[in-house]
Amino acid sequence: MSFTVERLTKNSRDIDAVKRLIENAFPPQERVSTDFVLDFDKVRTEFLLFYDGDLFCGFACLLNGAQDISFFCWLAVEENLRGKGYGGKILQYIREQKRGRRIFFDIERVDVPAENSEQRLKRKKFYLRNGYHETGLYRTFHGVDYELLVNGGEISAEDVDGFFAKILRAVKDHGAS
Repeated sequence: MSFTVERLTKNSRDIDAVKRLIENAFPPQERVSTDFVLDFDKVRTEFLLFYDGDLFCGFACLLNGAQDISFFCWLAVEENLRGKGYGGKILQYIREQKRGRRIFFDIERVDVPAENSEQRLKRKKFYLRNGYHETGLYRTFHGVDYELLVNGGEISAEDVDGFFAKILRAVKDHGAS
């Protein structure tokens, strides 16, 4: 595996693959346009594309707070490459790049009835195997219940609320919509 990483730009060679992967990998309430993400870059967003040689493998998107906290917005691996170690390699890369930072994200709760219960449990086990742990924190966003996981330390509800309050202020200040 010859792993390389590039930042998403308007001229990225695989921008169409990113758009397709966003459409196929995430439920409607979690999808955003790449134009939105590119504009959002003004507020400390990293949208990273991952390659094995020339093969586009997937992407990850993080919001970086001014404090020692980053929020993992999205991670997606091309469907035909899932189960081949790429997701774990992406998480490893991010842990190494964000050493000293607490990285948190949310996943759909596994303890509520859902059509995709098996997928949710599989996803949670994947993250737990890759160094993330439960926080005991939950939130609801667009009517979906989420559980927060973290790597690199502990995180409190106050940390999470403060993080998002600062990000929202930055979005307002930079005119991102």
